[in-house]
Amino acid sequence: MSAGGFEQKYSEFETIARRKYDRNMGVFLVSKEVLKFIYLLNRDLDSDRSLIPNVGMGELALCAENVDAYSISADTREIIEDFYADGLNFVQADFLNIDIVGKYSSIILFPPMGVRTEQGRSEVAYIEKSLKLLAENGSAIILVPQNILTAPAFREMREKIIKEYSLEAVFTLNRISRGTGVQCSIMIVQNKAQNERIFMSLAEENLENLYDGYKNGQCGFYVTAEEVYDRFDANYYDPAYKEVRELVQRRDTVKLGDIADIINGCMIPSEERKDHGEYIIIKPQNISKGKLHFDGGRNAYCNASFISANRRGERCILKNGDVLISTTGRTDWAFYHGEEDYAIANQHVAIIRGKQEYEEWLRLFFSTRTGIEALETQLRFMDHGSVFNHISTRGLVDMYVPDIKMMKAAERIDNAVDLEAKVASLFKELGWTVDEGYRDNRFAYDLALKEHGELKGIVEVKAYESAQIENNSHLAKQLFAMKQNIGEVSLYLFVDDDIYEYIDGTLEHLPELPRPGKKQTVKKAIKKEKIDRDTISIEKGNIEESSIADRITMELILRGIEDIKESAHRIENKVDDIAEKIELLSKQISGYQSLVNRQLELAVSPEEVERIIHAFSEECAERILTEVDTKKSEKEYNTELNKLINKFGEDAWKKMDESSRTFLISSKVIFKNLTGPGLEDIVDYSGVCLLVTKALEVEISKRFCKNYVDYLKVKYPGRANYNQFPTPLLNKYGKPIKPKEFTLGSVAYVLCYSVDEDLTEEQKNNNKEKLIEYSKEKLLSGKTEEEIMDMLLDYAESIEEVRKDYRNPSAHTNELRRVDAEECFALVVDVQQLLKKMLDSFNE
Repeated sequence: MSAGGFEQKYSEFETIARRKYDRNMGVFLVSKEVLKFIYLLNRDLDSDRSLIPNVGMGELALCAENVDAYSISADTREIIEDFYADGLNFVQADFLNIDIVGKYSSIILFPPMGVRTEQGRSEVAYIEKSLKLLAENGSAIILVPQNILTAPAFREMREKIIKEYSLEAVFTLNRISRGTGVQCSIMIVQNKAQNERIFMSLAEENLENLYDGYKNGQCGFYVTAEEVYDRFDANYYDPAYKEVRELVQRRDTVKLGDIADIINGCMIPSEERKDHGEYIIIKPQNISKGKLHFDGGRNAYCNASFISANRRGERCILKNGDVLISTTGRTDWAFYHGEEDYAIANQHVAIIRGKQEYEEWLRLFFSTRTGIEALETQLRFMDHGSVFNHISTRGLVDMYVPDIKMMKAAERIDNAVDLEAKVASLFKELGWTVDEGYRDNRFAYDLALKEHGELKGIVEVKAYESAQIENNSHLAKQLFAMKQNIGEVSLYLFVDDDIYEYIDGTLEHLPELPRPGKKQTVKKAIKKEKIDRDTISIEKGNIEESSIADRITMELILRGIEDIKESAHRIENKVDDIAEKIELLSKQISGYQSLVNRQLELAVSPEEVERIIHAFSEECAERILTEVDTKKSEKEYNTELNKLINKFGEDAWKKMDESSRTFLISSKVIFKNLTGPGLEDIVDYSGVCLLVTKALEVEISKRFCKNYVDYLKVKYPGRANYNQFPTPLLNKYGKPIKPKEFTLGSVAYVLCYSVDEDLTEEQKNNNKEKLIEYSKEKLLSGKTEEEIMDMLLDYAESIEEVRKDYRNPSAHTNELRRVDAEECFALVVDVQQLLKKMLDSFNE
């Protein structure tokens, strides 16, 4: 078929398809320009027969002459049978669940987007099965949404492509259809060893020109396979932004070659390898899971005479504390802790030997979670682009090492094995000099807080409960005596997991944790004529029901945010234009992210990670709305407002909280202002995604926390009935949680999508029964129990996707790009319309 014949065929097919499908059914035709481009690419493959795993509405079959096409749609069968003649074998079946015999030299794939299958995400399931059906040296032309090339959720699949196949080309497209605004790209993947160079092109309006330029070598650019690892999108590798990309990648780091000597092991000929000798030879097989392993009889040795005769031999003799990395085969590493002048590394092992002043930095890099994660990520990157895994000395020299302060903080928390040690470590992070087990006269204290060498506070870490303190004459006398001993120095206690200061016989609640250089503001007790040594009164403030470590960690985040605000304050007042405001705010959010990343390193549980990210999103969402008053840009604001009302419909829009509406409108206005040539992959769109996910969180929290708890309190009144409440709605004290404690991470448990395995079967059943009871009476009237659970589990699954793919990455610097924001909009608002579906289904 000629190019002209293709265009005529497409027009005929479009007429038939439009008659068959309603425009409002949510389906769309891939545009003529994109299909013609795929047709031309496939024609060059000269394949005798092609496979199309998902033929869409039938239009993809235009891209090949002889083809096996799959679809589960009866409507598609009717269109295809009416339109196509010989050469097309249509199979009405689920491609993922049918056995296919044979291999194909050509596959054309446009996987279903955002569909959950038995095999997992539809995009991943279709791509992986299709690639397995490729003949040797066969090619797959794969049309995918841009987030497949960038999102963390698809990282494992991208690693698999470049490890087991050859990524040949990536073409960036503008729009693939008038029916969707989702940006897509085309990948060409071949079933062979990875090619050294990968062709990439930026978005081109005229795809015929792009095809001609690709064939003639007159457009696009090439990147080496070694460069491409974590993401495949062409925008990221645009040569015009290479310097910016490298700057981002190297922030707050040093090169390994700056802090250590990198030494290649010594080539030891077979005739020099002995069963016995003065030096044991370390080879890659000895290195496994961070340790050296020696297996008796299969060890090899060499003699001192060989080493003295070899000009590199002496440098390769191991020293205590050296780090060894296998440079061929399976990549692994280990510390050498053994005798000096005893072992030597062979040519397949690299020695990392810390320079004298950087030995601690090197140790932290290879022993803390932060360091090891950076190390292993880069080792995977280094060996991904070749047939035989190989780590070069040059690669090791250029390897980046994280900031030593961050690794030290992570190590301190990791090594703190009890509450006192953890609290001490975290107080140090707040800026105090901390003495543990401090003694003064006859008294011993848990912690002493010092500033510039001067004692400022004493902390008793033991966590008391109110009931233990009230009417406890022994403790009252003890505190009185301790305070008498330290005089004007503050005395702090933890009660009900909150911090109090002992003042004149009264425990006064502190609104925040004590910090150096900042005087605490407490409600001073009335000065007593005479203090009763036998009693203690407790003045409670607004108590935060969270752990001691949580409170201190949150204080660290908030303290850092205040520093960021203060440093930006001087220029903020001079910025009026909304675009400039957004640019400034993006920089501040990056500061928040760097701070939060450090706190995430200190997190000791998944629950703590969730609380830290929740606190970050709360602060940033509020900050965005405060700093960027989108209402000032009245025309843009009203335009996006009207679009959203039309998108949601009047009923769903009215059900939405006012704050959610503001979040969504602001996200759309800000998104439009974060545009410009070349910015798509440089600007961080975290702020946009935060606002969208915050709107979702507000609506979910309103219905499955506040309203749900209110319902339960009426239905099961009194504290005695708290045991009737679902466990995810109770805090660790057995009391109902407050809305501010509810996060997106809570949703999966409240909706019974995820289950705490520590619960009894009775508790698990009660959680489900109460959810169905509340939903039937208040939220989803008129539906059966089965319908309710199916609906809520679907919602929970989608919300988990939002949380993991968009809310959580927003806390990390440079994680979210324009395409991610588009996908976030598509899932929550525009295409799959998660939020609208939920609001339409709820009674109110």
